[in-house]
Amino acid sequence: MKLPTEGDINHIAYNLYYSQQIDRAIQVIEWALEMYPDDVNLYDSMGEFQQSNKNNEQAKAFYQKGLAVIDRQKSQLDSAAYTSLKSGFEKRLQKLAGQ
Repeated sequence: MKLPTEGDINHIAYNLYYSQQIDRAIQVIEWALEMYPDDVNLYDSMGEFQQSNKNNEQAKAFYQKGLAVIDRQKSQLDSAAYTSLKSGFEKRLQKLAGQ
């Protein structure tokens, strides 16, 4: 049996999200993070889902976890990818702080 990829799971979660099933989308991402705790995109998605669900403190926590994963993976990323990923999370955190 082959497990779905993190990208497949993220896609399923976004389909739920766009169908106004945010709580179910969050459940799917929680499950995905159990299997793929080092996938930065899953933290970004969870932060976005939490933010749109008005759970700003939870969103902030997931964006910060994403930043921590990026920092742990810095040696595995090329400089441009690292900078881009880090900048994306920092911008999301700044936007949250301004709300």
